[in-house]
Amino acid sequence: MSKRITNKEFFEKDAIQLAQDLLGKVICYDKEGNEIRYMITVTEAYPYDDYYSYVNREQSGFSHDCLLKEENESGDCFINYNGIHILGSLGNDSRRFNHILIRGGIKIEKSDNQNEYYKLNFEHAEMNLKYGRPTILMEKLFDDKLEKVKNRKYYLLDKSQTNIWLEDYKRVEFEAKKRIGLTNPDKLETNKAEAEKTYDKPFRYYFYPNNVLIKKKG
Repeated sequence: MSKRITNKEFFEKDAIQLAQDLLGKVICYDKEGNEIRYMITVTEAYPYDDYYSYVNREQSGFSHDCLLKEENESGDCFINYNGIHILGSLGNDSRRFNHILIRGGIKIEKSDNQNEYYKLNFEHAEMNLKYGRPTILMEKLFDDKLEKVKNRKYYLLDKSQTNIWLEDYKRVEFEAKKRIGLTNPDKLETNKAEAEKTYDKPFRYYFYPNNVLIKKKG
């Protein structure tokens, strides 16, 4: 469809910038020769020093088993029970990266129309509105059940790794709102002040895919 993103500089950004830049990009998965593509429509930014960042959720096995590994790099992609995570730049710590949660996407398929390369498929369109459905997106992209894909790691910049990659498409205009599903600081027994710093920040970004034109021949 479009050129594969292979430059590390694309990922070496803070969480906010990378979350915005991922909108309109296409995440692709090759399952036994069947290429599945979703245009990214909803993202959430998690700065490395954010109380709500997954790298700071000490009670989470996902944090220790995946996100805090010393060998991690910008451009690493992790698949977990709650969605698809991509690492951005390294923060002021040897292991804590800025990272992005991909919340929503719209499927892109080859078109039957001879004047088009691809078309948007609005099946499960509820995942593509401003809220996103990260678990549904993950299962649809990988065409598999949740328990079979969780805690997988991919390096999106490795050209020899052909199972999952990102393709460039276009920049889009987007809106920003607060993130979804975060525990209200008033309900926390500890670290309330830290949580209040980012709880209401507009770190969720989205656009409506019906405003995107799919590339045509000629």
